[in-house]
Amino acid sequence: MKFTQPSLLTAGLVGALLLNSGCVQEIGFFCERGEGPIVTQQIDIDDITGFNLATVADVFLTQGETQSIEIEGPQNIIDLIVNNSEVRNSIWDIDPDRCIRLGNDPLNIRITIPTLTQAHISGAGCVEGMTPFVDLDDVDLAISGAGSMDLDLTANTVTSDINGAGDITGCISATDVTLNTSGAGNYSTCITAETVEARVSGAGNLELEGTATNLEYRSTGVGELDAFQCEVSEALVSLSGAGDAEVWVTDRLTVVISGTGDVEYIGMPQLETDISGTGNVRDRN
Repeated sequence: MKFTQPSLLTAGLVGALLLNSGCVQEIGFFCERGEGPIVTQQIDIDDITGFNLATVADVFLTQGETQSIEIEGPQNIIDLIVNNSEVRNSIWDIDPDRCIRLGNDPLNIRITIPTLTQAHISGAGCVEGMTPFVDLDDVDLAISGAGSMDLDLTANTVTSDINGAGDITGCISATDVTLNTSGAGNYSTCITAETVEARVSGAGNLELEGTATNLEYRSTGVGELDAFQCEVSEALVSLSGAGDAEVWVTDRLTVVISGTGDVEYIGMPQLETDISGTGNVRDRN
């Protein structure tokens, strides 16, 4: 069969759509549609300490003494999740193994677990903490896509990565906190920590409040740091892109600028600067 030029273009567009699961979900090709009444089903799986959410669901997290998991949604979608998901190394992969199309139907997953080590979102899912999670060891948070996460955590360490346009909010109390964003992801977080390391490599923004002993912030993109409400003793701010930073530092502030971004500070720290770009350092007291 001989394709005309428009036919080749059409075939290419369709192929691209089929390769993009997000687009497939929007137009409904090969997607499983929710059918029947909305039901709530308790499910029994191995004990978990975390999850990977790979579908368009809302996850509601509660810290409790014993594990309990229930799913609310169309029965055929619940069956897909139960039959295709698995637990590996105490992490539940919540993956129906195909795109789903819910329309106006809910897909709510309510998880009660004693402890939390991991919460990952791949896609446009949402995670909301219904209670604070306390007495945790090391916690790994991640969003790849446009998901959102709102959690209050007390832990030894918390590491968080956003790759895409996701948002992470809530409060973190930990010895060490790492916040990374590449893309357009945003943080709006209250912090109580000894050490905070934050890196921005895209257009994402960080809004921090609270207290920390040490802050290290590095930006290679156009995102901004708003930390006038986060009191830190010592800070290193390094800007090699076009993003700006606002910090509250009491003892020592080191600023390295090789781009066009500006650093503004409040407090009375000892100031050291290394500026090779066009950015400036401004005292906002």
